[in-house]
Amino acid sequence: DGGLRRATVEGVQAALETMRVLADGQPVKDATVNTYVGAVKSFLGFAHRVGYTRFNAAPFIKLKKAPRQVAQRILSELETRKLIDAANAGRDRLMLEIAYYGGLRVSELVSLTWAQVIERDSGEAQLEIVGKGRKARQVLIPLPIATRLLASRGEAPAYAPVFESVRNPGHALTERAVNFIVKAAAKRAGVNPAASVHWLRHAHASHAIDNGAPITLVSATLGHADLKTTSVYAHARPGE
Repeated sequence: DGGLRRATVEGVQAALETMRVLADGQPVKDATVNTYVGAVKSFLGFAHRVGYTRFNAAPFIKLKKAPRQVAQRILSELETRKLIDAANAGRDRLMLEIAYYGGLRVSELVSLTWAQVIERDSGEAQLEIVGKGRKARQVLIPLPIATRLLASRGEAPAYAPVFESVRNPGHALTERAVNFIVKAAAKRAGVNPAASVHWLRHAHASHAIDNGAPITLVSATLGHADLKTTSVYAHARPGE
């Protein structure tokens, strides 16, 4: 009981090192180790937030580098804001905000209908997302963005797409069109022109965990079936 209160960063790191090797001496996969580390970080952060420990060791515990190709696809919070602000006002900017704050896949973004948007008593918007494997999950959109999202509906029926094509009214934007919008905004913002909606999803995961969100919650928000998937890229850093 008192052991957690007396735990030091060095002690936690030593304990994590033992998790890198199986009982038979074989090394544990990096993705699995990152899952363990993410869980420990979340637990230590929670213990500090509820006042059980006086010191929060979580920020000092580092994960292994994510694969380089993943780390290159992580935008910083400033770059993400610049990218969203560079999108055309109205539909395009709102769409990128929903993609980022909801951590949505491009397929989930273009298939979103008003029937999946639920206004909560708090004014926030709850999205019922149907992801891979037809698995449904609930995603919460913060109040300022939810207000603009709900106001954009007008008289659209429940079956109508949330993000409608201007050239083809009544039909959703294509995935290609959405990513073209992202790349055009990235070019104007001066960030990596290779950016796509999936980069915003990566950014959501990385920024959420950087700011203290439990990895289990981030994994559930993204619709991952396995924590290992979240661990691989959620902790990547742009400079690594």
